[in-house]
Amino acid sequence: MSYIPEMPASVYEYFTDHIRITAGIHIPDNRRFFMETRLRKRLRELGIHDWIEYINLLNAPNTPENQHFVNAITSNKTHFFREREHFDFIETEVLPQFKGKSLSIWIGASSTGAEAYSLAILIDEFNKTNTPAIKYRILSTDIDTEANAKAEQGKYPALQVEEHVPGNLMQEYFYRGSGQNAGMYRVHDKLKQNIKFRYHNLLDPVQSLKMTFDLILVRNVFIYFQAETILKIVERVDQVLNPNCHLILGHCESIPDGSDYQNVGNSIYVRSKDRRKEGK
Repeated sequence: MSYIPEMPASVYEYFTDHIRITAGIHIPDNRRFFMETRLRKRLRELGIHDWIEYINLLNAPNTPENQHFVNAITSNKTHFFREREHFDFIETEVLPQFKGKSLSIWIGASSTGAEAYSLAILIDEFNKTNTPAIKYRILSTDIDTEANAKAEQGKYPALQVEEHVPGNLMQEYFYRGSGQNAGMYRVHDKLKQNIKFRYHNLLDPVQSLKMTFDLILVRNVFIYFQAETILKIVERVDQVLNPNCHLILGHCESIPDGSDYQNVGNSIYVRSKDRRKEGK
């Protein structure tokens, strides 16, 4: 294995600036080892042994490497029904309002899809005991193209499913793999019918989403952003979240002062004003 020298401080500063400008992600100094480890793996994949050579590749015209750089740095930690309190809130407070109606949901920073499939299971289970049924669609986006590809496949290690999905739901909504897929589960095709996975950078204009939403979840991603970046993202959410509807963040996240949102639960917010009509 060819030797890759230790990452110089100046190179680390370049990479932290590059990921901040590209994706809005703030990498603190105590995450330097994490970044260097991830990028060393990428350099080895490319057969590059010099940090400056990799920087030149990132700066090359029309290079696809910037997406690989983002994929290497972003974290894809997730699991089914993560932060269960939020799913309980959606089940008891949100879904009853949409019986017999259409419900549109956007999941930003959705990682490898467990959150989207968990929501689909929740709504399908709700529809079994509540009529008329909710017609729903879920747009699940992430900046990591590799994570999106895994989400579309809907294949997960057995431990990830068995630890977090109740047995009765596991039997109904997952296929257990065998042969070369032993130790894996695949989500049932019916869960995919109402979910669309696609690329989206939270810093990009939301007009490309081409719709508005009754529920938006951007969970466990604000922890990687600074306050000014969070406010920019919230401003974008304003443009596509319908009035009197909910925005849900991760349990340890909050919206900085300066927004029009009212906190109604653990990192759960409701927007009562329609800023689009106010011309803001």
